Amino acid sequence: MKSPRSLLIIAAWIPAALFLDTWVSTAGQWVLGMLTTGLLVWLTALQPTLVRWQVGIVVVFATVIELVFSGWLGVYEYRLGAVPAYVPAGHGLVYLAALDFGAWGWAQRHARWIVRLTVVAVVAVALYALAGTRQDALGAFWAVCLLGFLRWGRAPLLFVGAFWVVSWLEVLGTRWGVW
Repeated sequence: MKSPRSLLIIAAWIPAALFLDTWVSTAGQWVLGMLTTGLLVWLTALQPTLVRWQVGIVVVFATVIELVFSGWLGVYEYRLGAVPAYVPAGHGLVYLAALDFGAWGWAQRHARWIVRLTVVAVVAVALYALAGTRQDALGAFWAVCLLGFLRWGRAPLLFVGAFWVVSWLEVLGTRWGVW
């Protein structure tokens, strides 16, 4: 029965890093980036080779997406303008947390109701995204993609974990003015 050790460590780091980001300059974001990267390297070193490769691919792909959507297209923006230095490694941490959630014995035993609860939450978020004041069609699009992954994907608990971790950090980051 696997325990969610990485998930718990990452769950503690996310609010700490986001809260610290509200107080620091660009130089402070670089320090947060080094600390986040160090945490990612440490947690990834404990993983099998395949997972280390997956984490690397997630970091590279997500970094490109961040730079294109934030920096080039201006779909969203960060508090100090540029993508903070901790964000690339942060994507790797989100993946590790989601992977850990999916392998957690408790989540596997209760997978059916966890996935169903997540589907309800995803639909609610998508409807709010469309009906809210911002009319977030991109968010609704990603919600539909997630529903497809939950229905036809090989690892629905991985996507469930990613949804809840990302939702939590998005709420914190938005509330605290990080983006």
